[in-house]
Amino acid sequence: MIKKIFYIALRDLKLLFSNKVYVLTQYLGYFVLIFIYSSILNLLIPFLNYTAFYSSGMVVLTLWTSSMVIAHRLSGEHNTHVFEYLLSLPVSRTEYLLGRTIGTSVTVFVYVGPIILISVILSGTTLNVPNMLIALGFLYLFVLGATGFAIVLGSAIHSAQKIDIIIGTIDAFLIKISTIYYPQFAIPLWIRPASYFNPLSHLASIYRWGLGLEMPLFLFSSFLFISAISIILFIVSYKAFKSRIQAS
Repeated sequence: MIKKIFYIALRDLKLLFSNKVYVLTQYLGYFVLIFIYSSILNLLIPFLNYTAFYSSGMVVLTLWTSSMVIAHRLSGEHNTHVFEYLLSLPVSRTEYLLGRTIGTSVTVFVYVGPIILISVILSGTTLNVPNMLIALGFLYLFVLGATGFAIVLGSAIHSAQKIDIIIGTIDAFLIKISTIYYPQFAIPLWIRPASYFNPLSHLASIYRWGLGLEMPLFLFSSFLFISAISIILFIVSYKAFKSRIQAS
């Protein structure tokens, strides 16, 4: 079983390295945002190291958006009948889902690795290794849940346009009403309560804690929130995926 899961996961990792031009182009955009855009804003916000704040938020943002890419990939595999071929291989549905989830989550972490390194350098703090490892563990846990959700989404919807609309709508709420780009106190009062229930806000707080940039008042609550939502997402995604495959 483990060997089959490994080969399925390895396939997703190989796809990342087969798109070198795309990856390099994306990195160039991230570097411009981190080193130029945030540096300009840093001059306008003297009471906050915005470059460090923004780069740490960019890690969380990229983890989320990269996790959603698998939905587009699965939709394309459906339309080209690759998905049916993969399911015809001698692997169980559980092995397939675990392999795709683990493969995508590891691929996302490898992809975001350079941005994590930059955020560590720009933090300007003395890195507490145990705290950082705990923070990275929670980042990975969330990515597992998010990729599970994306796999079900891509398996259920075969239209790239519909997937764009759904993910775009989710992004509009998750990203805009979060602490990825700005601190909690800068969020307008009328939408601030929503940010307290936003997983990206909790994830950003945990990661910034790992970097030593801040000490959230409700850190333990963030640990519980991310753990609960990640586990729930994965379990619901697993059950929905099996039901979808059996129905088709």
